[in-house]
This record gives sequence, structure tokens and C-alpha cells, in this order.
Amino acid sequence: MLDVWHLRNINLLDGIDPIELDNILEVTQTQGFKRGEIIFEPHEHPHRLYLLHHGKVKSYTLTPKGDEWILQLFHPGDAFGGLLMGVAEGVPIWTEALDQVVVSTMNEDSFKQFQQIAPNTCFRLFRYMSNHHARTIHALRQLIHLKATYRLVITLLNLAQSRPQIDSRDLTIDGGYTHSDIANLIGVRRTTVSELISELRKNGILGGTGRQITICKPLAIYRSSRSQKGDRLMQAMIGKMAKMYPMLIMVGVLIVIISFFVGFNNSQAAAEYFAVDKITRETTLMDQRAAIASVDAWLPFFKFFGLGLILGGIVMALRVIIDELRQVGKTVLPTKLHSSLPTPPWYGLMMPMVMMLGMVIFIIAIVVGFQNASLASDIFSNPAPVIDSAGADSVLLGQVQQLHTIKSWLIPFKFFGIATMFLSITMGLGTIVFILTEQTRILDASLSGKSV
Repeated sequence: MLDVWHLRNINLLDGIDPIELDNILEVTQTQGFKRGEIIFEPHEHPHRLYLLHHGKVKSYTLTPKGDEWILQLFHPGDAFGGLLMGVAEGVPIWTEALDQVVVSTMNEDSFKQFQQIAPNTCFRLFRYMSNHHARTIHALRQLIHLKATYRLVITLLNLAQSRPQIDSRDLTIDGGYTHSDIANLIGVRRTTVSELISELRKNGILGGTGRQITICKPLAIYRSSRSQKGDRLMQAMIGKMAKMYPMLIMVGVLIVIISFFVGFNNSQAAAEYFAVDKITRETTLMDQRAAIASVDAWLPFFKFFGLGLILGGIVMALRVIIDELRQVGKTVLPTKLHSSLPTPPWYGLMMPMVMMLGMVIFIIAIVVGFQNASLASDIFSNPAPVIDSAGADSVLLGQVQQLHTIKSWLIPFKFFGIATMFLSITMGLGTIVFILTEQTRILDASLSGKSV
């Protein structure tokens, strides 16, 4: 019979009332398993619940080729079994002890009694299930966008069971995990895990020999992996947004077309204005002159904003091409070489940021342009003689001065935005050349049998 001390080692039962613990003892059975021993096979005890007291357990299935694929790792305090976790239809699942294991188990009838005699513990069990699934989903999201090296590091930190206490001290991972186990957890081949661990040991990130793995300076590694994860997620988000490039180009073209018609309409108004003699237009047609000057102040920057959207769309199209080239590389190259695929150089990663800088410049230019248009309208709503005779300290002369000052720096500012957009396009083209060159080199080395 399992004693109360063992039950208290289960997180699910920690802090439970002693009377409730005694009641639980009456409906559970205790079993022990040696390392490598199967706890249950497919469709065996699908309606049983297991509470893990001691040791580690893995659940796995087999691929069509007969390779083992780990589904879950369980540690002391975890619960598993088909009674609550369910059994996937058509997916045969084995559960195996990774070292000396002690479990408590109950069948469906015992669990019904368990619900009645230990309602608080039962509630904690359901909460554990929710947290367990949430952790699984979080782990998938955490690893899906990372390269194999960072997936390995994060998985090793998780296996160390010490994330809440991560500090500058080295962490030693239990030697019970084989390289095949770790490879299954991060979705790569065993040889890849062995190569990565060897490389990380050479770089001083990992220590130990064989299965004994020590994580050196885990706090710095954890922070680095979190940073890499954030970078990957950001790049993934940019990749999704890049697919909207047709809309960006269409909006840009639409703005350029609108600019043409507004400019054409303004040219007709200017033709009518200058068809009148000078004295008349400068003393009586101030509204027309103000409207023409206002449009002249904002229209060039509105047009350049549309041009910037078109160039931004081209940059995003280049980003799509870069992503597609990398995907083609994964399709063409053998799976074992996927970890050798080149990542975009720094200028490739900076390309969207440079493009956004150009768009910010255009937005600033058009906002200032509209403000300058309002200022021009105020100035030219006055008769020309009044403008010409404005005194040194008058508000009107100050407005004229401000109008010409802004115009003097705003024109080169918009061309700086154009230069920034062309720089981002150049970065994109350079990245495409880099990826094509590197993938061609890797493919040639693979076909000739050389090391990559």
C-alpha cells in the first residue's frame, strides 16, 4: 500500500487534507516499473488514470517507417492515461519508464469514487489538465519558428525542470534522456542532435560528456533564446504582411492617378486665373490664387506618398520572393541539410525596417505639406499689394517666411525618402543574390558528396 509521504510528493496532492489523502489511498493501486519497461501498450488500459510519484515517463507512437516519435514526457507530479487525456483514434500509443518509476493508478469505477470522496483533489486534477494542455500549446508556439539550435537549447532548459530558478549557476540534465529522445522532441534526426550538442560543447554553451549534459550560464542562454524567438516571430509576422504587396501597389497607383487629376484640375484653374490682367487678379481673385497655391503646396508630397507605396510594395514583393526561395531550398535539398540553409544576411533582415523608415518620411512630408498648404491659403487670401507691403514685424511677413523655410527643407526631405526606398530595394536584391548563391553552393556540395 502506498503511504501518505509518497502521495505528498505529487504536486496534484500537495497540501491536501490528511483525511482526503486516506480516502484516496483506498481507491488507488500502486505499481513500480524498471527503466525501459512498458507501463501500457496501445489500447491497453485506455480508461485508466496514472499519477506519477517517482521517475520519468515518456509516451510515444511509431511512424510508418517504425521510428519512435515522442508525444509527451512526464515528471513526478504529472498525471497521464486515457481516462482523462483521451486516446487519439487510430494513433497507437506506448508509455515507457525512462528510469525507476512508481505510479498510482485507478480505473473508471475507482475514479467515480475518487470524485465523490476527494472533490477538491478532483478539481485540482482538472485544473492540472487545463494547464498541461496550455503548456503543450505554448511549447509548440515557442518552438515552431526557431532554428534547430535554439529549439535544442530551449528543450534542454525545459528538461532541466529549473526555469523558475534559472540563474548564473550551471544546470545538469539527467542522463536518462538519449539523443534520440531529444531529437524526437525538437523534430530533427538523432545525428543532428549529436552534431548540435557537440558544436555547443565546443562553443562553451554546453558541458558534460555523453548523455550527461550541463547547461553553462543558463540565464544568459535563456534570455538569448527568448530574444531569438521574438526576432523569429517578428520576421514571421513581416513575412505574412509582405503577401499584401499587391494591395500596397494598387493603393499607390490610385494615389498617383488621383494626384494627376487634381493637378490637371489645378492647371485649369491656374489657366483661368492668369488669363485675367494682373491688377484684377491680384486685387479681386484672391480666393482662386489661395486655392491654387494651397494645392501646389500639398500635391507634390501626396504624389510622392503614392510613389512611396508603390516602392514599398516592390520591397514587400522582394520579401515574398526571398521567403519562396528559402522554401524552395527546403524542398530541393535533403532534410539533413535543412539546418545548413542560409539565413538572410543582416541587410535582408533590415530591409523591411528601412522601407518603413522611408514610409515614415513620406507620411511626415505629406502632413507637413498639408500644414504648409493651409499656411499658403492664409497668405494668398490677401491682395498681392498687401503681401508685398507687409512690415518687418508683421504676422503676414512671418507667415511668408515660414512658408518658404518649410518648402526649402521639405523638398530634399521627400527625396531622402525616395533614396531610402531604393536602398531597401537594393537590400532585397542583394539578399536574393546571397540566398541563390549559398543554396547553389550547398546543392553542389551535396551532389558532389562534399561536406557543407
